[in-house]
Amino acid sequence: MSTINRRTLLVTSSTNFMKITLLLLFLSTTLHATEFFVNKQGLDSNAGTSRGAAFLTIQKGVDALQPGDTLNIGRGEYAEAVARKGLGSAEKETTIRAEMRGTVLLRGDVDAPVFKPVPGSRNTFAADFTGDVQAVYEV
Repeated sequence: MSTINRRTLLVTSSTNFMKITLLLLFLSTTLHATEFFVNKQGLDSNAGTSRGAAFLTIQKGVDALQPGDTLNIGRGEYAEAVARKGLGSAEKETTIRAEMRGTVLLRGDVDAPVFKPVPGSRNTFAADFTGDVQAVYEV
């Protein structure tokens, strides 16, 4: 009788071990997905993992992505060209999206001018645009 109990105990322990192993394997593949943020108030030195610590440029956000991650882009016009090789995989979907549909414009055809501090003021910068300004976004 005790032999049967030992065998039952060994089978039960083995089955529980396999269940726990499969659960940990599943969690390890799904927990690695990270959500990143880009917005016009961000800094590329930020972690990018929340709206309050967002990246400033889409390129920095795209560079941070791993297969399965998501990049959320805040409203505004971004004058930058974005490039990345090796983004995504067949097993995990990588997503790049606007936080609000229709509110992001990526202008890779326009060079962004250099912004310089305005003398005599704090946190105010100006840039010389050579073309027509298409829109101004106030935040």
